[in-house]
Parts: sequence; C-alpha cells; structure tokens
Amino acid sequence: MFKYSTSNKRPNGIVFHWTASGSKYDTARNEADYEINGGRWKNAFVHTFIDSKTILNIHDTSYGCWGAGPKANARFVQFEFCNVEKGNEKKNLPSLLLTRLTTRPTSFDNMG
Repeated sequence: MFKYSTSNKRPNGIVFHWTASGSKYDTARNEADYEINGGRWKNAFVHTFIDSKTILNIHDTSYGCWGAGPKANARFVQFEFCNVEKGNEKKNLPSLLLTRLTTRPTSFDNMG
C-alpha cells in the first residue's frame, strides 16, 4: 500500500476502467476474485469493481492502487466497470454512478 502523492495525501480524481473480458460471466465478484486469487494484483489492482447490480470495494481508497499508470495511480481512486450486456446499461454505468455520488466530472467522454 502507498499514500497518494497529492499535497493532502488524498485522491483528487477518479479513473473509470472497463474490463477487457467479453464474457457474459464478467461480474464484479468474478473480476475481483480473478484479481485477488489469480495473482493479477501483482500487475494491476483497482479499488472497486462495479457491475449493473454490485459495487464491490476490495481496496481501501485511503491508499493508492496500481491500475492506471504511475501518475494516475498516485493521484486517483480507480473503479473497474465490468462488461454489461443489457442495452445501453454499459454505456450509462459511469454517468449513473456519478449522478448517485452527486459529482460533476471535469473531464468525461464516456468512451471507457
């Protein structure tokens, strides 16, 4: 674990990732299990996995993680969106989450 490199040692942004899996079994639970139990955490690690039904936190957001490269890892909380196959649900998950958090993005292109 490591502290953020920001002046107050807290995150100052959010990174949204999409999983690379095309599987219909790509759920928050399955992706977290794969990352934790499959040893993937040695190469990449995020704070939270999200699918259409679940928000699963696996790492304390008080500490950085390593899923988006050195500059982003040291500054941002990181969420991993799992593939969702129901219409526009996949496209709208980040917008829905931000709305529920009452947060307005400063830069958001909804491109994954």
